[in-house]
Amino acid sequence: MTTYKEIFGKQIQKLSSDPTDAQAEGQVWYNTTSNVFKTVLSVGAWASGGAMGTAGARTGAGTQTAGLAFSGTTAAASTSTTANSEEYNGTAWTEGNNVNTAQGLIAGSGTQTAAIGAGGYTSSTAGVNNSEKYDGTSWTATPTINTARFGAAMSGTSAAALMFSGLISSTKSTATESWNGSSWTTSPATVGTARYKLCGTGTSTAALASLGYSTTYTGATEEFDGSAWTTGGTANVGRSAAGAGGIQTATLAFGGATPATTNNKVEEYDGTAWSAKADIATARDGIRGATNGTTSAALAFGGRSGPTFYANTEEFTTSIFSPVAATWASGGNMGTGRRFLGGTGTQTAALAFGGYTPSYSNLTEEYNGSAWTGGGTLNQAKEGPFGFGTQTASVSVGGKTAPVVSSVEEYNGSSWSEVTNVPAVVAAGAGAGILTAGLSIGGAAPGLTANTFEYDGTNWTAGGSLNTARGYLGGLGTQTAASVIAGLGPAPANVAIQEQYNGTAWSEAGDLNTARRSLGASGTQTSALGFGGYTTTALALTEEWDGSSWTASAALGTARYRLGSANASTAAASLAFGGGPGGKNNTEEFTGEVVQLDYKTLTSS
Repeated sequence: MTTYKEIFGKQIQKLSSDPTDAQAEGQVWYNTTSNVFKTVLSVGAWASGGAMGTAGARTGAGTQTAGLAFSGTTAAASTSTTANSEEYNGTAWTEGNNVNTAQGLIAGSGTQTAAIGAGGYTSSTAGVNNSEKYDGTSWTATPTINTARFGAAMSGTSAAALMFSGLISSTKSTATESWNGSSWTTSPATVGTARYKLCGTGTSTAALASLGYSTTYTGATEEFDGSAWTTGGTANVGRSAAGAGGIQTATLAFGGATPATTNNKVEEYDGTAWSAKADIATARDGIRGATNGTTSAALAFGGRSGPTFYANTEEFTTSIFSPVAATWASGGNMGTGRRFLGGTGTQTAALAFGGYTPSYSNLTEEYNGSAWTGGGTLNQAKEGPFGFGTQTASVSVGGKTAPVVSSVEEYNGSSWSEVTNVPAVVAAGAGAGILTAGLSIGGAAPGLTANTFEYDGTNWTAGGSLNTARGYLGGLGTQTAASVIAGLGPAPANVAIQEQYNGTAWSEAGDLNTARRSLGASGTQTSALGFGGYTTTALALTEEWDGSSWTASAALGTARYRLGSANASTAAASLAFGGGPGGKNNTEEFTGEVVQLDYKTLTSS
């Protein structure tokens, strides 16, 4: 027998670690560490897209980046049909011109600029024979179909389409009709399984009819070759009112209704058999898709679950890469547990100073990425100090002993020395920047303050004031590009407000999703992390800022507030330590979401 080596002139590679380059796709190697054969294959995943303007069980056409939704039902009453038409550009939906007749369960196909829709119902008991064509701007009535029906399926384009099956009053149909761009003709070819609320994909001469409801929810699949229908592979999950996109030999079907409930299952047809793919996020029937989409770039939108109608959109893409979720992992414990402490530096070179044990503390500890060791003590024991800088060049600002103080100390990697006081007493503020270009922002003095003071390594000068005075806030960034997040604001009340500094003035940016105070922070103006804090209880909540909005990320392992954070860290490599309630000594290290090659282990099965 001819061997792989004889054909290609070499053996399969032996590697001690998996390759990380995209060139690994489709390659096979033997991992000598795990003792298995491996490869990299593409996988599919769904992601949220822009929401439609009108929620409902709509009809679809087009592609993932040029989709079309039209007509359909928008409320539980079957007569609540809409004439609405919307276009999708890959990001957002915009209103198009309405169809001439609002219909439910209309069949449709084509592209965003050349679509056709036919059949449907205007009442719950009878189908209609209407047909309309879309040219990208307006809908025009065309000659009617020969068999009035609703819940049928369609494939093809506005110049050459095929319509099949559906419900005629209460009778399920096997009728097929073809459209040549000017008229509909009844075909002698009939579908083998009479059904309605089925899926249609492909062209007018190479169509695929799949799923639907016959005498039960069915996975039946049939292929049309231009003259006759033949049986194809049966889907694994029988269902009706699913969405689909693709061609006869490569179709993706998603969602739908089963006997018990709505469904979020997705299957792919390869021309012979169906196989399971990644589920859609929202289970629903009446969902529709861009019928001219592909199995690697599909679009799903609208639908319903009971009385609830959806406007949400999901996009399916395939990739050889897969995300690894963000996580917090345990680091080394501090030597002395405490709350209301200051923190600076990075994840692998952090500094913790001051705080409260059961008394004011002057302790300093240094973190090397795995363990804490003692450093030089502050000259003044205090709680609520804050700061900026690195592990070997850091600034501690203010704090509380019995009164709130204005004292400032600098750390050189071994000892603290007193330097010029900040112009106003302050505690529980936020710091940003480095030793020679830092910021003292907000805080409690003991009333809330909006002060910003700039430090040049020797002197302090007043900068622009915050728009919202507050204390117990998070700070990050540099002297000329800083951010502050959340905190205790006027009233007093927790706030979710983010403000950004340009070196002169503060302006509001996107708010966090959860208002809170006494949280940790790190990152930059365009990539930041806020974690922990306090509302009416300690929080483990983490939120991540991407420059435009905040989203939930991995929660801390230990809920805490008045914690320390290495505020010079990046958002993808943050550090949380200490905090309350009580005086915690544990440390957590954050690793942001990463995307890596999706490795597959090869087996003999």
